[in-house]
Amino acid sequence: MLVSERELELSEDHDGIIDLPADTAIGLPAAQVLGLDDPVIEIKATPNHAEALGVIGIARDLEAAGLGRRKAPDFGKIAGSYREPDQVTPRL
Repeated sequence: MLVSERELELSEDHDGIIDLPADTAIGLPAAQVLGLDDPVIEIKATPNHAEALGVIGIARDLEAAGLGRRKAPDFGKIAGSYREPDQVTPRL
């Protein structure tokens, strides 16, 4: 089968052709035939929800949409290398 990129809506170029294998089944999605069928997750966030663009925010939203389960991050305890004051006195 011979098709142009414009016929498959890949681009506006219609000068050349794409030669698909002769044994390509009729009715298959072009993305599947061309190997372009990877999953795509589109992320949009409003300006008042910048936290949604972080890794944890995206994982939370995907979990809410039913696309998996997020794991709680294991930060662990970090030992400080500084001397801790014995007493803190607030200044007013």
